Amino acid sequence: MGGYRVERRLGEGAAGIVYAAPGGVAVKVLRPEVAADEELRARFAREARLAGEIRSRHVAPVLEVGDGYLVMPLYAESLAERLRRGPLGADATAGLAAQLARGLDALHKHGFVHRDVKPSNVLFEADGTAAIADFGLARGSGSTRLTLDGQLLGTPLYLAPELIEGRDATPASDVYALGCVLYECATGAPPFTARHLAELGFAHLTEPPPDPREREPGLAADFALALLTALEKEPAARPTTATALARMLHTAARV
Repeated sequence: MGGYRVERRLGEGAAGIVYAAPGGVAVKVLRPEVAADEELRARFAREARLAGEIRSRHVAPVLEVGDGYLVMPLYAESLAERLRRGPLGADATAGLAAQLARGLDALHKHGFVHRDVKPSNVLFEADGTAAIADFGLARGSGSTRLTLDGQLLGTPLYLAPELIEGRDATPASDVYALGCVLYECATGAPPFTARHLAELGFAHLTEPPPDPREREPGLAADFALALLTALEKEPAARPTTATALARMLHTAARV
């Protein structure tokens, strides 16, 4: 892997496995079933290089791309790890939303849709700065899917209804996933939980998400409404950008 000596396994996703390596970096290695396909490996490298051109502190940078691997900085903690200690509260959720919105809007401006926004893909520097990571499912405009047609892309707890239906991913799909993540930050759990895959998909498609105040009564009504607006079933009904959602939450948290 480009001369990197891996020290410990950090996690895994749909496309690869992530290891810590000396020098404060993390190495993501493609899964064998992906790496064995030369075309998929080439697409992964091309799209990782494109993602590496994005300059935002809120997008985890790609430091190096090799044959079947990429290198990025090693972060202090993931949001998934932080949430194990409990919900963040409205103020911290609004602050995190602002950071993640900058990262997602930078991706969208460059023609990328992340398609797998979830707590384990939100990483924190030691000073608390948050960044969006893991472009294993990201897709640029005009690029080719990294997975086989018909395969479910993304993580079901945070998957937008249109993706479950097989429609194309758009920035609004990322806004929905971000809404699910921020809902979990505010209440301690995603909007739809404890179900089989088919039940989760049906819930995203047809069920109204529970009012966040049912789980966290101290949330302001406008804050809860902002979260629910991000979870509208139709993409056009959601905030037009991640930043628009973050502004709604910031205003509501200050009321």
